[in-house]
Amino acid sequence: MAGLFRPAFEKTRDALVVTSTDGTVLDWNPQAARMLGRAKEEAIGKRFAAVCGGGRILNRMLSAARNEGYCRNEICFQRQGNDEVIGQISVFPIKGRQKQFLWVICDVTGPRRTEQALQEANSRFEAFAKHSPAALWFGAADGKRLIFVSSAVQRITGLRPVDLLEYPQWSALIHPGDRVRFRNDVATYFQGKPVRHKYRITRPDGGLRWIQSDGFPIQDAKGEICLIGGFLQDITDQQEAEERLRLALDEKEALLKEIHHRVKNNLQIISSLLRLQASTADPKSAALLRDSRNRIETIALIHEHIYRNNKILSVKFPGYVKRLIANLISLSNTSPGAIRIKVDIDRFVFPPQIAVLCGLILNELVYNSLRHAFPHGRKGEIDIRVKSTARESVILVVSDNGIGVPAGFDIQGATTLGLKLVRQLARQLKGKVTVSNRRGMTVRIEFPAAQTA
Repeated sequence: MAGLFRPAFEKTRDALVVTSTDGTVLDWNPQAARMLGRAKEEAIGKRFAAVCGGGRILNRMLSAARNEGYCRNEICFQRQGNDEVIGQISVFPIKGRQKQFLWVICDVTGPRRTEQALQEANSRFEAFAKHSPAALWFGAADGKRLIFVSSAVQRITGLRPVDLLEYPQWSALIHPGDRVRFRNDVATYFQGKPVRHKYRITRPDGGLRWIQSDGFPIQDAKGEICLIGGFLQDITDQQEAEERLRLALDEKEALLKEIHHRVKNNLQIISSLLRLQASTADPKSAALLRDSRNRIETIALIHEHIYRNNKILSVKFPGYVKRLIANLISLSNTSPGAIRIKVDIDRFVFPPQIAVLCGLILNELVYNSLRHAFPHGRKGEIDIRVKSTARESVILVVSDNGIGVPAGFDIQGATTLGLKLVRQLARQLKGKVTVSNRRGMTVRIEFPAAQTA
């Protein structure tokens, strides 16, 4: 290619190749060298089909151009280094130059690879949408109409995808009791936030189904919402199972509360019998009966506390101790204002069995201080602390500033029923008991926190 057209031949963006009528390369511009991976010197004098590996296709194109004056096609060339390039080729005879043909090759590798990737992605999406148990959907940005729904929607709603696309409004399927909440949730889309909601739909056959919808806004390059998309799942079986479980739990809870109520009533009957028995017994026997009655009422308080609260498997210990202390003060006939009781308890929530053990320990220790630490109307103070420690344990401390215990006192050798009970109860808590006698009596019990969970 010479003359005035040579600069254009050399600088054009497309690969240009000049061949003879039999396909022998006569000229080859720099872009052809770059695109096809061969220098001009390697191509001149050789058959174009042999140089580029186009083979039969290039030969057929050349034949068509000779007969019809023009031919166009796409060919995948094999470049040196085994790279492939997709070229859109046009071939036609050069006017004024007999027996010469111009090949114009446009590199369309990028667009074709993009198209191929989109086709593959579309195939994967279609396969996913077809076989997913959840229905996929896309709607207009204003939320008023559906643009796409996958085939799974028919199993869920009873309507074909094409029927839903023509449906006046999705909300018409939604149960009237859920429509207001549904509209409020939909408003979240327009704030650019995803939302999950559950609602009921009424199928054409009258059946009621529970739906879980995960929806999200789709934004364009400018950050504006252009579509709304999401998934629909039929969770009717799950909801019905949860409802059956809830009813079963409610029934079990009601039964357990009734048991606690009856146990509390029976314990109160026993307490009343002991009070009647004590009223006719001698002073020593009456004191023993009063102590037994006191312990029974401590246990009864637990059952009453559980019955009056919503949770049947846990006891809010601070509230329980408050009632326990009030009961002990009443039973001990302590003069108002004579003995001050300070309580410092962490917000423990104990299982009933742990609450009973700790309650009985407090009953014995506090009642013992009320009866024996302040003789002859002496005023004083009782300090109750139940705290967690950094050692993953719980400490229960009852101390008073009363007359204390005799020198050399050893709780392990104590023979009174109350202190024996304290030892046994502490053992059930896997706890350690220590007693000090400085400015009154202090009993400290430390037990593992793990069993209180």
